[in-house]
Amino acid sequence: MAIQSSLNEIEVVFGRVKGLLLTAETVQHAVTVLAEAAKEVIPGAIGAGVTLVRDGRRTSAGATDALVSQADDMQYELGEGPCLTAFATGKPVRIDDTRIDPRWRKWNDAVSQGPVRSCMSVPLLRRQERLGAMKVYSADPSAFDDAAEALLLRLAAPAAALLGHVQTTETPQQITNELLLHFGRGM
Repeated sequence: MAIQSSLNEIEVVFGRVKGLLLTAETVQHAVTVLAEAAKEVIPGAIGAGVTLVRDGRRTSAGATDALVSQADDMQYELGEGPCLTAFATGKPVRIDDTRIDPRWRKWNDAVSQGPVRSCMSVPLLRRQERLGAMKVYSADPSAFDDAAEALLLRLAAPAAALLGHVQTTETPQQITNELLLHFGRGM
C-alpha cells in the first residue's frame, strides 16, 4: 500500500510538471546532467555527451565540454565513428585505442591527435526506437571495461526516456512509468 501511495505521489508530481518536463529546454538540462554524471562516475572519463539523430540530422546534446563537441562534430563531418555506429546498430561500441583501432580510420586519426585515446558509445533506445547514442571519452587507452559499459547503459536509459518525450503528448502516467522503470531499479 505504501508503494502504491508513493507511485501516486510521483504521478501527481509529474502531472504538475508535465509542461516543464516535456519542453526541449528542460529535457536538454536533464540530458546535460546525465552526461555530467557519466563523466563523474565512469572511471577515466574526461568528457561525455549525447548524439541525437532525427530525420538523418545528427546533433550533439548534453556535451560536458568543447572536447566532446569537437569529437562529435568530426564524426558528423566524416560520416563515421563510434556514436554513429552505436546509433545505427543499436549496440554498444568501444574503442580501446584510437591510435590502433582499424575502424573509422579517419575519425580515429583526427581525435588521436588530441587527448582522445579511448571511447565508449551506447545507443539511446526508447522501446524499439533508436534516438542516438550516449558516449564517454578518455585520455587513457583501454579506459573502459564491461562495468563502465553497464553503467553508461544505465545512464542512457533515462536520457532516452526523456528525449523520447520531448515531442510527444504522452500522459504523466506513461512518463512516470518509464522513468520509474529506469530509476526504480536503483543506480
